[in-house]
Amino acid sequence: MESQFQFDWQAALDAVPFLLKGAPYTLMISFGGLLVGFALGILFGLLSLNRRWYLRWPATAYIEVFRGTPILVQVLFIFYGLPDLIGAPIDPITAAMQRLPSTREPIFLKWFAAACNRSPRANAKPGCHWACLAPKPSGPSSGLRRFAA
Repeated sequence: MESQFQFDWQAALDAVPFLLKGAPYTLMISFGGLLVGFALGILFGLLSLNRRWYLRWPATAYIEVFRGTPILVQVLFIFYGLPDLIGAPIDPITAAMQRLPSTREPIFLKWFAAACNRSPRANAKPGCHWACLAPKPSGPSSGLRRFAA
């Protein structure tokens, strides 16, 4: 059975100037979100590793809320819901740059927390010698034995 679909290459080529016009905005939003997400990920990573519950709890709640909601819902809330709450409109690029980091913060937070927990100082016991400072091997993440899978 033959397909009746024919792709219109001319329409794709006609769209290239419009796509190139939007490329700087895409790069600005992506790199801005990456930098903000990295900074906030380190901040919330440090707060989530803190022993004081009043510092650890808000960081954990913030991360869990933004990990649990889809980015489209977050962007729509920031762009349409937040202006009603604050009484002022929000620029579309600002709205995108505010929510794009929320997709990266949990990743950076987990990387940072894992790096801090795997560092030799985190594994050191009081009064131990330098031999104790070697990183401990990680257990299987699935909980299965070696050949059980």
